[in-house]
Amino acid sequence: MRYTTAVVVFVTTIIFVGTTTTAAAIEKKTPLRNSSARGLVSKYVQHGCTSYYNTGYAFRPPNTEYDGDQFNPDICHNACRDEGYSYFGFECPMTNDVHCQCYTTSESIGPMEDANCKERVGNDGDKHCTGPAMMMGMSLGGADMGSIYEVNPVGDTGIEGSTHAPSSVSTSQHSEFNSESSTHHHSEFNSDSSTHHHSDFHTEGDCVEIPPEPIWKETIGNVDEYPYAEDAIQITSQGSDSITFTVSQIWFKEGTPMIAVHYDGGDDGEEFCNMNAPSDGGLVKFGFTQEYTANCLHGFTDIGVYFFAGYLDGFDVEGCESCSATNMDYVGHYLTLPCVSLCEEPIDPATEIPSEATSTGAPTGIAPCPEDVTLLRKIGSTQFPVDKAVEIVSQDTKTVTVKLNQAWTSTTAIDQIYASYKDSLFDRNCFETDNVEEGLYDTVTITCNIMSPKAYLEICVVDELSHDVLSEDDKATIPKCCHPELIPDTPIVCYSLEINCVSECMDVTQQRKLKLPSSLSSSPSLRTRTLN
Repeated sequence: MRYTTAVVVFVTTIIFVGTTTTAAAIEKKTPLRNSSARGLVSKYVQHGCTSYYNTGYAFRPPNTEYDGDQFNPDICHNACRDEGYSYFGFECPMTNDVHCQCYTTSESIGPMEDANCKERVGNDGDKHCTGPAMMMGMSLGGADMGSIYEVNPVGDTGIEGSTHAPSSVSTSQHSEFNSESSTHHHSEFNSDSSTHHHSDFHTEGDCVEIPPEPIWKETIGNVDEYPYAEDAIQITSQGSDSITFTVSQIWFKEGTPMIAVHYDGGDDGEEFCNMNAPSDGGLVKFGFTQEYTANCLHGFTDIGVYFFAGYLDGFDVEGCESCSATNMDYVGHYLTLPCVSLCEEPIDPATEIPSEATSTGAPTGIAPCPEDVTLLRKIGSTQFPVDKAVEIVSQDTKTVTVKLNQAWTSTTAIDQIYASYKDSLFDRNCFETDNVEEGLYDTVTITCNIMSPKAYLEICVVDELSHDVLSEDDKATIPKCCHPELIPDTPIVCYSLEINCVSECMDVTQQRKLKLPSSLSSSPSLRTRTLN
C-alpha cells in the first residue's frame, strides 16, 4: 500500500505593490478593494480573501454541497474546527458544491473585511468555478481564490446576523494585511526544484538569447514528498501563438493510476483537461510521456499537472478528480511556459560589483545588484527602465522592500501607475497613483514565496498618447483586481517583475548566515529577461 498527501503548486507571475506613501506631486493613492459582500449576512467573521493563485490552505475536508439556496457553512466550519484549525473558507463554487478549506496561522490572519472574493479573480476568469459567488451572506470564493472566515470557539456559534466580531473581541480595523501576521510552516525548500539551469544559449547583438524553459512558481501541500521535478515538463517547440510541450510521469517508480494535464488548447481559448487513467485498473508507468500543444497569450501559457497519490486500491476512475487537487489523495503542479525565447542583456563588466568589499566609509544603503530585479514579461512596446524604476531597499528570506520610481519621463507627469503585489501569504493589493511626477512615488514591502526566495510585482503605466511617453502599440490590460477606470484607447503598458528576496550578489558567508544553500545565488551575469 502507498499513501501520500496532496500537493498543490500555484503558478503565478504577478504579485503586487503598495503601502507607504511618499511624495513627488502625488494627487491620489487609493487602495482598490471591494469592501462589502452582497446578500445576507453571516454569523461568521470574514477576514477577506486569499491571494489569487495562492489559496494557502493547510487542509481540505470533503466539498461542501448546496442545493438551490440551501447551504450549510457549518459543515465546513466544524470540519476545520475539529481538526484544530483557526480559520476556514471556500474556493471554486461549482454546480452543486464548493471546496472547503482550512487555514492555520501563528497569529491573527489579518484584519476583518467582508468581501465577495469571486469578484477579485484575475484574468483567467471563472474556469470551471461557475457556481454562485455568495450564499447565506458568505463568499464561496472563486477560481484559485478562497474566502477566509474565523473559526468560532466550541459552543460559540457567533452572532447571527452580523459579519463582525463580538464586542469583547478587539480587532484592528486596518485596510491592509500585516505581512508578518500570517505564517505557513514548511520545513525546508528544495533548492533543486527552484533553480533553473540554462544550458544552451547564444548571443545576438547585445542580447543573450535563452531557450524557453518551464517556470515553476510555487508549491503548497506535501512538498517534501512530491516537489516539482524539473525534468517532468519539457518544451519541444514554440511560437508566438502556440507551444508544444511534453509531460513525463517521473514521480512514482511503481506507477500511478492517474495523471492529468490542464491547458488552453482550444480554438477559442477553450481549456482542456486531458486525463490518462487506464480503465483496466492498471497504472501509468514511470517514464510515460505525452505531448500537448497549448495556446499562448502575450507570449506565455499556464498549465497544471495533476496525479493521484493516495491508496492504490482506493482509486475510482469514475469519481476521480482529474484536474484539481480536492483532497489529500491528489497532487497538483502549476507552471507558466514562455512561448518565445527570452532575451537577457549582459552586464557591462565595468559595472560588476567587486567580489570583496573595499572600505569606502559608512554604508548608505544596500549595494546595487542588477541581477536581483528581473523583467519576466512586458505587454506593450515601451521599454522598462530597469536600473531606475525599482530600487531594492532591504531583503530577507520573507520579504523584500523596494522603492518605486517614475522613471519613464522627466518632462511631464504620468497619468496613472498601477502597482500590484502580495503583502501577506493570503492577500494581495493593487494601488493606483495619479499624476506621477519624475522620481520616488512609493516604498513598499512584498511578501516572498514560501518555497523559494522570490517576490513578484506588476507595474502598469497608463498615459495619454499625446504625452509621447507610451505608443499606440501599448495595449495591455490592467489586472482585474485593480478595478481601473480608464478612458477608452488610452495606451497601457504592463511589466511583470521577479525580485530576489536573497541577493544574487551575496557571497557564501552571507548565505550561511541566512541558512540558505549557495546554489540559490549562482547565476550568469544577466540583467533583464524579456520576450525576444
